[in-house]
Amino acid sequence: GREDKYLWSKPYIDNKQVIVTKSNSGINSLSELKGKQVETQKDSSALSALEWDQKPLADTFKQLVHIVDYNTAFLDLDARTCDAVAMDIGVAQYQVNSKSNPSDYKILDEEISSEQYGIGFKKGNEQLRDKIQQTLDEMEADGTIAKIASKTCYSFVLFFLFKIFINFRNQFLFSFIYCHIFKLCTSKSNMTSST
Repeated sequence: GREDKYLWSKPYIDNKQVIVTKSNSGINSLSELKGKQVETQKDSSALSALEWDQKPLADTFKQLVHIVDYNTAFLDLDARTCDAVAMDIGVAQYQVNSKSNPSDYKILDEEISSEQYGIGFKKGNEQLRDKIQQTLDEMEADGTIAKIASKTCYSFVLFFLFKIFINFRNQFLFSFIYCHIFKLCTSKSNMTSST
């Protein structure tokens, strides 16, 4: 596919697609979604997984509903008009933890699927890839990646690292964007931890 047109870093995050339910739903595994109404966001990785690799699972649902955003899905979950929501783990953790009663929800241990995120470079740009890889390795070793991923900017980081970095052509622009995303996330993290 398209990924063969780029030179890639090693994957830096394993992004899982998971199921969120109400804690008292009685749903504890993917097999217990049989006959249940499940919602997921249009054009999401969870929807792709349920329409392709996990179609046999989705075929057991009463219905797989495509919604505009996850806020709507959580309103439906609270109103009991759906039984479960399929979504990325980072978004799921953010949604659950931002609720006034996070213990009212659970994220199933079983995952729907998983995808790895890396940074794409123009082929032939091994020197820049190696520099960025060294930085990613250092961030992994000192816990920075895990710290960023656990904060509210998780999906923001994933979106920009994947979507912007795959298309960059200018090393200065890359460094500028990377530094600003990192500063934004660490300042958000500091604001979150200080409140």
